[in-house]
Amino acid sequence: QLNVWLLAKEVKRLVLIVKDIERDEVLERWVFDIEPQAGDAIEAPADLQAIRRGIQNVLRQIFSSVSIMPVPDIDANRIFDILIYTDTGSEDPALWQETGPQLINHKFREHVQFPGFGTGLHKVDVGVEYR
Repeated sequence: QLNVWLLAKEVKRLVLIVKDIERDEVLERWVFDIEPQAGDAIEAPADLQAIRRGIQNVLRQIFSSVSIMPVPDIDANRIFDILIYTDTGSEDPALWQETGPQLINHKFREHVQFPGFGTGLHKVDVGVEYR
């Protein structure tokens, strides 16, 4: 479903949530802001190597951020969820459900912004909020 929405340029944001089940608390919120760019979804991206370099750069930044993020409690029960923000006219699959934004309390929130990258179809900005 995500691929269909991406090709139709209907996705605005994808968020990966890491949540502590017992405390019902969001611990991490990985945000991927997706901005459609001009171009046809059927056409192949112009420079696949440049796209790969952009993604690799973001992954290197994410891996290096591990040193500044809090060490997780190994015994805690965690789940993850994926939130997809689409155009208002997008159709929801039958088994999917709408949820709230799953925010982290602003008093305890830290934020790190990573460099973005482009695919020729989308510009993607990446950031993480954590507690």
